[in-house]
This record gives sequence, structure tokens and C-alpha cells, in this order.
Amino acid sequence: MVPWRPEPAPFPVPVPDLEAEVCAVTKQASVRSQTSLSSELAPKLLRGVALDSCLQCWGAHFSESASLEGYQLSRETECINQFLSHDWKTPRWSKTLALLVFYNSVPAAVATICVSSVTCGLLLSRRLPGGWPTASISTYSTFLIFFCFGQRLRRLACCSVPMVFLDRLCIAQHDEELKRQGILGLAGFLLKSQKLLILWTPRTFTRVWCTFELAHFLRPGGDSKRVEILPVAMMSLLILTCAVNFIFWCFFHVWVYIEELGSMGMDGFYIVALAGGILSPSLLLGMSIQIHFGIQYMKDLENLEGQMKGFSIRQAECSCCDLNHVHPQTGVSILCDRSLVFKTLRRWYPAGPGDDHLDCFDSLVREQMRHFVVEGLGSGAPPLRFMLAMMVVSPLGILPQYIHMGLDHIRVYPHVSAEWNFWQWIAQFAMVPLVTMFFFWLCNFGAWSGARLSFSKWTSLLTVLILNFCLLGAFWLPMAVASFPKIPQKMLPVLAVMLSVLLGLYTRQYGCVSCGTLAQRGLRLLRWR
Repeated sequence: MVPWRPEPAPFPVPVPDLEAEVCAVTKQASVRSQTSLSSELAPKLLRGVALDSCLQCWGAHFSESASLEGYQLSRETECINQFLSHDWKTPRWSKTLALLVFYNSVPAAVATICVSSVTCGLLLSRRLPGGWPTASISTYSTFLIFFCFGQRLRRLACCSVPMVFLDRLCIAQHDEELKRQGILGLAGFLLKSQKLLILWTPRTFTRVWCTFELAHFLRPGGDSKRVEILPVAMMSLLILTCAVNFIFWCFFHVWVYIEELGSMGMDGFYIVALAGGILSPSLLLGMSIQIHFGIQYMKDLENLEGQMKGFSIRQAECSCCDLNHVHPQTGVSILCDRSLVFKTLRRWYPAGPGDDHLDCFDSLVREQMRHFVVEGLGSGAPPLRFMLAMMVVSPLGILPQYIHMGLDHIRVYPHVSAEWNFWQWIAQFAMVPLVTMFFFWLCNFGAWSGARLSFSKWTSLLTVLILNFCLLGAFWLPMAVASFPKIPQKMLPVLAVMLSVLLGLYTRQYGCVSCGTLAQRGLRLLRWR
């Protein structure tokens, strides 16, 4: 995982004088530090980087081709909140999006709820300048700002920002001796880390370093509860689902505007044509991309168990071995990461007489670690807290429109004289979060079912796309019928049925048991499945 790449010319970095302290540690373990990864690390070598600095420039430091001049961003620390385990071949944008969902989605949802409550309150009292468009724009803007810049906002508010370990920033790249000491002390970074966050991709457990980092927490005396597995593709799919859902509900923004034009005697035909010409292809394209990547993710997830069943640490990939242990620019010999890891595993996983410690470690990966990882990733559904956070924004963005229609008694159908009262419009709005929840569930179900089809790639995509539209229409149809002018009183029973269906679908998806206390059920829903 540690990058072995040509480095630029040395640049002035304010590095403290570490000679005395490093020597004090290396004198105690001078021999072992050369042959394995020591858990002892000089305090001034223990460095972390603030999460906002780690994510700056949209995750530029996660790029394989990024500049190595980032050591000055890290600082000395006594404890690291999260040790970020990742592979350098995965695109930086996908890792950045995954971390944004992990760290910022829930705070963004909370901030959006607060802003929406204020704007809707002002709208009800008719004191909001600009009316419902102001409230909707404020809702969407709040979520987007907190989602993208949540950690920067925490710093501006003088709140603590998590300290994370990113090898490129926390291990010196400008000084060969400091770099060597940092690599040899990698086990010390792991020991001082509260949690290990694995940015999982199909390449993760083919890399020596990624496997070593997980082995540290699963070794005898370790704590597997401190490990979190974050599938990179799943988080990107969750963001894509949120974007497609937003496009879907944009039709309703246009519909409200057309209703107002109709009440003013204006023709909304051209607006309908324009909206249909722009939004329909966007929705179709977005759903197609979503299904394509969702199916691929589910297939990768299904292949994971077989990959770990055939795991061999001897065959794991390592950058230094690919370079024949010679620096490609200077020609200087470099440490063999594989040898360091092997000898450290000998210390952590001692084998019995006649056994090889690497074979014992392979067996542990194929059994204990495989069950831990496969159970952690489960069916591929995102953790419920992330899914709920990402689905909040669309219903709250549409709520001001329904309040406006209820307050101003906008007619449901221009050719019908009957008008709904305020509470009928609020009952109609309840359909929006229910359909949104079904949409998010449907996207995961579509990817799961598409991965099991034996058709070609494009045939599977088209089949799942049609299936999704049919299921979405079937879920929405009862509410559409109940919204007819003559039977608005039927909306509440229909909403109750829709909610019951959703509870059944989500309970099945997240494996909630039918017995136990309410608190136990809530905790079970928040688990990785």
C-alpha cells in the first residue's frame, strides 16, 4: 500500500530534529526493525492528517499520480481516529465519494432537516421571501454544501476534525531515512489507531499491505470490532441513486409551476415538452448507468468469497517486488515490503512444530477473515443510516411545494372545480418519502437480480430497467388512483398499505428478526448486512 514512486527533488519541509528520539527507539529494537515491522514508533514519527486536509482538492492525495509533497499537511498526534486502508489503483474520485458519504452524509441530512424546518415554518406564516422556490433551493443547497464541505465547516465552527492516517501524507516521502523509519513503524501506526477503515474494492485482498493491515486487528489479542469495511462502489452507487431520484422528482417541480400557469390562464404545453425532452432522457440514462454499475458491484461481491477461499499471501501483489526492489529513478535498493510483512506475521501468528506460519496465516484468512469480511459486506445493501441520510433531501426539497399548493388551494386537475384542503395536500405529500424509499430499495434489488441473470450484459441491463419501471409503477399506482378528485378520502388507507409494504421489504433486506425489543431491532437494522 505504501507508494514506491519516483520522488521529486527535495523540498524544504519543516521537519523537527528526530535523531535523538529515533535512535532511542532503534537501539531497543535495532535488529528486529530491519527484519520486521516494529510496533514501537518514535512519538515524533507518529503523525496523522486532519480529514479535511486529506480530502482537499477532491481527494487529490488519493491519486496514484499525485505529488508526493504532502508531508507538511500531517502533524504529530497521540492517537489516530481512523487508519485508511486502500489500494492505489482505485480511482481517487470513487474513494473520495465513499469517504464523503461515510463522514458527511448523516451531518448533511441533519442540517437539511433543520434548515427545512425553518424555511417551511416561515412559508406557513407567509414570511419567506421568494416563497416555496426559496425554501426548496435552501434545502438542496444545504445538503450539497454540508455533504461536500462538512469537515471544513466543522473546522470553521471550531469543532474537532477526525485525524486519519494516509500513508502518503503521514510517512515522509522527501527523506529516505524518515521514509524507511515510517515504513518500519507501520505496525506502530496501526497500534495507535482507534479504527481501521477499509475502502474495499475487488483488488483490496490481493495486496500485501491491505491484508497485513486487517491482519493486525484480527490477530490474537486484536479487536475485530474496530474494523469497518466500506465498499467504494456501493457508496458511489448510493450517490448515483440520490441523483437519479432527484431527477425523478424534478418532474413535480415542473408540474407545480405548470399548475400555477394554468391558474393564471397560461398554456404550459411548451414547458411540459421542454421538461419531458430534458428530464426523461436524463432519468433513463441515469438509471441505466446505475443498473450497469450496480450489477457489476454485485458480481464483484459474489466473487469475493471465492477470492478469499483461494487466498495465498505468497501470491499477493506488492509494488516493491514489481520494481525488483530497485528505485526506478535513483537505482538505490529499497526494502522488500513482502519480506517485512512475512516476518511480522511470523511474530503475530506463530505456527506449531512442523507448520509454516504463512500457511497458517492463509488458513486464517480463508476461514476467520473470510467470514468476517463476507458477513460485513452481506447482501450489498448500504448501511441503513447512510441510505436514510441520502434519501432525505428529495422529500424535504419537495415539501415546500405541497405546503404552497395547500395554502393557495391549487386545483389538482384544472378542468375539475373541486379543490383539496391543506391536509389533503399534506396527505398527498406523504407519498413522496414512501416512493423515495421504494426507489432506493428497488435500485439495490435491481442490481441484485441483474447479477443473477444469465443473459448478456446489455440484455440484463434492459431487463432490469424494464423491471424497475414496472415495479415502481405498480407501487405508485394505488396512490395515483386514490388521488382522483372523487376519492381523496382513500389516500390514508393506501398510504398505510404502502408503508407496510416498505417495512416488510426493508426488514427482509436488512435481516431484522421478528422478535426482540424495539431497541434490539434498531441496532440490528444499523448493522452491515
